[in-house]
Amino acid sequence: MWAPAIPDNGLIRLAAETINKCMDNTTAVTVAVLMLAFLIMTFGFMKRDFGYGIFMMWVGIVSVLAIVAYHIIP
Repeated sequence: MWAPAIPDNGLIRLAAETINKCMDNTTAVTVAVLMLAFLIMTFGFMKRDFGYGIFMMWVGIVSVLAIVAYHIIP
């Protein structure tokens, strides 16, 4: 499994080692996509008065639903 270079800072090193031990590739991608989706939804909600804000919220919602469907459907 691929592991990024771990910096020398003690706390960052501990966090990186814990993530490498606890997360497989699917879990890491799931967490990353969910974080990105919620970030997109947040910015979309802030710009909801414009057309692209509504579009950003839809993209965020579809991303979350896609992750949920990926984990439900075998």
